[in-house]
Amino acid sequence: MMATRSFTHDLPVSDLFTLPGQKEGFARLKYIVSSKSFGVITGTPGSGKSSLIRMLEGSLDKSRFQFCYINDSKLNPKALYARLLITLCIQPPAYLDRMKKLFREAITGSRDRLLVVVIDNAQDLPVETIREFRYLLSFEMDSLSMLALILVGHPEAWDMLKLRTFEPVFQCVATHYRLPALDETQTKEYIVHQLQLSSLANCFPDEIIKKIQQYTSGIPRLINKLCRHCLIDLETNHLELVDNQVFERALFEFQN
Repeated sequence: MMATRSFTHDLPVSDLFTLPGQKEGFARLKYIVSSKSFGVITGTPGSGKSSLIRMLEGSLDKSRFQFCYINDSKLNPKALYARLLITLCIQPPAYLDRMKKLFREAITGSRDRLLVVVIDNAQDLPVETIREFRYLLSFEMDSLSMLALILVGHPEAWDMLKLRTFEPVFQCVATHYRLPALDETQTKEYIVHQLQLSSLANCFPDEIIKKIQQYTSGIPRLINKLCRHCLIDLETNHLELVDNQVFERALFEFQN
């Protein structure tokens, strides 16, 4: 029972399975881009945030948008502007003030393509970088934003932004969405979809799916891992259906 395309993390965007929570998150991302605003997407590890980012990038017209993805736990303001300038095909100078000036000139001088900046693992960002977002978003006197800025991170990223020290930044947030975990019905839909990618029938009975949902708390990344262990067990033992014994063996591998 080979399932080479099922329960993997590198599926093409066209094969990603979107449930109501993911659809809502994607709609929020599209709003942030269309309104050239500042938004935050949070979720527990493995809840599908990376998939949403990939969906967004894949949906953008490259002739109208310039996409910049940053994932750096040591992203101080200097590193931030350096990455932005590189995205705009500008060699970063040595000093931060000069970087800001060049970025301001580049972002206001050309409006052919909107810069869409996604910063992942926002919960790890340095304090000075978070404070810099307020100025990054508004270069003109009328506070017109010249880019779309999206922070993606764990739930504590949102809690951090609500701290009083970041109130000026928090007030700039246009929308926040927290990705929900899958319920039992959604977990079944997700598993069936993943199996269909490898042209396999559903080999997970409802009672097993219920257990999978309980042990993984409905987190897609954990569902993938546990289901892969189940499929490997089926292949090893020449079985066709995940029963309680198969599940217990897979769960042991999952937990160790």
